[in-house]
Amino acid sequence: MKQMVRFLFYLLGILLIGYLYNYGLEFTRSFEISFHSYLKAFLIVAYPMSIGILLGLMEVISKPRVSKLEYNWVFALGAGIPLAYLTFQPLLLRFHIVLPYLPHSFNYPISGILLGFVLVSAIKGIPPYDLLRKN
Repeated sequence: MKQMVRFLFYLLGILLIGYLYNYGLEFTRSFEISFHSYLKAFLIVAYPMSIGILLGLMEVISKPRVSKLEYNWVFALGAGIPLAYLTFQPLLLRFHIVLPYLPHSFNYPISGILLGFVLVSAIKGIPPYDLLRKN
């Protein structure tokens, strides 16, 4: 029975995240030319990261319970810095920031999803709920 509940949780979670991804993609593509371009560039960057964070949060429930939060900084920074560069490319280009010798072609939705996922999946262990309430 427990496995069936987990299966349904993951299935419904992925369906919800897929719906949110599709809605966000349609929403950012539907902006008119008169919409402020800096805000559009920020939303183009923010919505894939939020999808990745949601995907990562689905994995967090299976993390071990520890006395204090443990985070894998090496993994988060090693994978996160290149992904952050690729994810924030639309915003950097909007502010006319171009770094030489680095790629300018990117797939920001994919890199944004991966960045959000990496930042959350770098959590090694989470404190139990009752420890969070005491602080």
